[in-house]
Amino acid sequence: MLKPIAYNLQKENVQIQQEKYAVQMQLQIMSFRCEQQSESFAQQIKAERRRNRRRLIVAAGLGLLTGMAVF
Repeated sequence: MLKPIAYNLQKENVQIQQEKYAVQMQLQIMSFRCEQQSESFAQQIKAERRRNRRRLIVAAGLGLLTGMAVF
């Protein structure tokens, strides 16, 4: 009577270990994806800041030239 119970418990334990491993792998994959998306987002923000800085410089230069042309 104890052998079938022990066998079933061992079988369930193996299943639980396999599920635990699968969940750990999914977590690692999700973590990796989040890290990559975070890096990509940071790069996009940096690029946008560079574009905005250039626009500001161009706008300031045009404003300066316009101001000089008026006087």
